[in-house]
Amino acid sequence: MHFLCLHGAGTNAKIFESQTAALRYELSGAHTYHFVEGAVRQQQAPGIGNLAASDELCFAYYLPDSADSFMAAIIDLKNYLEKEGPFDGVMAFSQGASLVSALLCLNIRPYTCTIRCAVFFCGRTPFIDFRDIEPTNSAFGKNLGQDGVEKIEMPTAHIWGLNDEIEPGQGAELSKLCRPQNRHIYVHAGGHEVPGSKDQEGLIESANAIRSMLAEL
Repeated sequence: MHFLCLHGAGTNAKIFESQTAALRYELSGAHTYHFVEGAVRQQQAPGIGNLAASDELCFAYYLPDSADSFMAAIIDLKNYLEKEGPFDGVMAFSQGASLVSALLCLNIRPYTCTIRCAVFFCGRTPFIDFRDIEPTNSAFGKNLGQDGVEKIEMPTAHIWGLNDEIEPGQGAELSKLCRPQNRHIYVHAGGHEVPGSKDQEGLIESANAIRSMLAEL
């Protein structure tokens, strides 16, 4: 499997590589990973001091309070998929999960036609209600899943922390956008993070959730 990997806001591609290193090792070398960096400068996210230098540049994919920025990021991601793809799956953290899940909900072909699965860490729901996707309309800010319709039918893995104080409840909300028969959920004891080598139980169970997802392909 060849995964497209999107980091969270206030980090960067290198940091996401570090965050997922132990998990990728646990999943074995059968997969490849392509990390793409956001283009919007962002203040360093809290809690990543052990993964980044104090002066390290950090980024986001879109401004968190701007519908126009969110829609522009979707267009940028479509263009990136067209240029750098194909990818078999996506692996995304927090804001990255919000962005790529929006594209999967839109299901615009041919950009998403090769993507067969998605892994969301500490997922965040998209900001746009895709029943009405004009970037400046009043639908901005609504919960995409409020109509109760599962919009992502491919196999998915949803991994979030029980003590996530940065995006509390968002991982569960994003999972509701995905087909129940194909979603694999694991809630670890940590916070807004990817379980690593210091949390062996979380690490192994996260890998098991991803393996269960991959077994459906």
